[in-house]
Amino acid sequence: MRFICLAAVLNLPEKPALIVLDEPELGLHPYALVQLADMLRSASQDRQVVLATQSVTLMDQFALENLIVAQCRGGASFFSRPDPERLREWSEENSLGELWLKNLIDGRPTGARGAVRGRVEPTLTGGYSTEATSLIRCSVGLANPRR
Repeated sequence: MRFICLAAVLNLPEKPALIVLDEPELGLHPYALVQLADMLRSASQDRQVVLATQSVTLMDQFALENLIVAQCRGGASFFSRPDPERLREWSEENSLGELWLKNLIDGRPTGARGAVRGRVEPTLTGGYSTEATSLIRCSVGLANPRR
């Protein structure tokens, strides 16, 4: 049912300028995430799509050049694109999700005394990344490189 709702939102005949999805992977089969990524890519061609996810499987459906990293530092958001040259060797042997898990593209939780205070989530956008709404949450962003 959740997948059907997501498909309906991403394929509305009257296309909204912005679609925001929080953790759309919840309750979906891993193969459905591949299908969802295709729909997200398609929807982001003509509108802004922002999503927050903690799914490595979903992140693996996108390329490094689509990535924008949003980090929270001192209560402010900082946005950057990973340096593809610095990650060239790592990218040959690792997926985007694996690079994220290994903290090679930043976007990991931070906290005092080793405790995780914030939650870090990948974000797909059609043009730019945005900080998640929670005060303690940062995000990793995926963007359409043509915008």
